[in-house]
Amino acid sequence: MSSAAVVNYNDLEAAKKQELQTQIQRRLRDKVQGSHDGIRLSVLRLVVDGHYERATEEIDRFVESKTQYPRFEMRSRPFKKHCKDLIFAIESKRHFPGLSQLSSSKHQELFDKVVEHFEELKNILIKIEIVEKEEKVKDLKSTVILVRAFWTCLFTVIVVAFALAVVTDGLAFSMNVVFDDALNKTLEKVFAVF
Repeated sequence: MSSAAVVNYNDLEAAKKQELQTQIQRRLRDKVQGSHDGIRLSVLRLVVDGHYERATEEIDRFVESKTQYPRFEMRSRPFKKHCKDLIFAIESKRHFPGLSQLSSSKHQELFDKVVEHFEELKNILIKIEIVEKEEKVKDLKSTVILVRAFWTCLFTVIVVAFALAVVTDGLAFSMNVVFDDALNKTLEKVFAVF
């Protein structure tokens, strides 16, 4: 045999696998651009970088941190579960066994599925953010109702206290004296004429 270079197929397969992972990562990173700051951005970045376990932990942490909204956890539970399923699906497709041995059309099909799952994950995270905003609005509305009720009660107490003060001793007595005096003077003038 000549001194030609010996081809190491394992190295070629590893290089092709790395190239495919880089392509997927680049494609997913393009999908993250323009996302707003919050749970969506942090989870999507973790998924793009391949930190799937941390991404699911981030979703759990976010949902559990909203204890000030009692219904948030219950309303977001199905979305949280679906997000975890999508993250697992993305992970399994990105680390598909024998990925480098598949044909180009199968690579493209797998890439498209990964992007589809990623877009769906993004949409589900948006739904979780919408649920959070709805719960914030409900909380704000209930706070407004509570403040209005407080001011209505305070106003009612002040009006009743004023009415009691008028009727019992203060102003009612003074008005009675003035009215009685005016009536007496009027009657004296009427009887003086006859």
